[in-house]
Amino acid sequence: MNGLPDRLNTGGFAQIVTHLYEFEDFSHIDWMNQFTSDHGLETLIFLSDTFDKYQLSASQHRGHLTEYSRYKELVLKYLEHLDRIRYKTRYLAEITTRKTGKSRFKKMFSLDNPVVFKVDNGSKLTQFYGI
Repeated sequence: MNGLPDRLNTGGFAQIVTHLYEFEDFSHIDWMNQFTSDHGLETLIFLSDTFDKYQLSASQHRGHLTEYSRYKELVLKYLEHLDRIRYKTRYLAEITTRKTGKSRFKKMFSLDNPVVFKVDNGSKLTQFYGI
């Protein structure tokens, strides 16, 4: 993200699919809000349901399910790690950001209906769908 504003022309946009994390003392979502403000970006973030520490730990080690003792050991060790780093939750995120010189930030959670974005790039109208 740090180099993105320099790579976008005015009116240019980018879409990024990634994981965003929240810890007890830091939030990627709050960081994105500040980043949007600092760089004159309009940003819309679609967030999935959350992954708590138990879901994250279990999914990280699902490859060991056939060896229950090893699976249990790895899950418990990872849970201790997540507690040490003060992990709260994880989201799958689709981030759409556009360089406009205006600062606007919106986050949305699971949508019942798809959202259609229309982007006029001067020569044609492009449509794409949010999750």
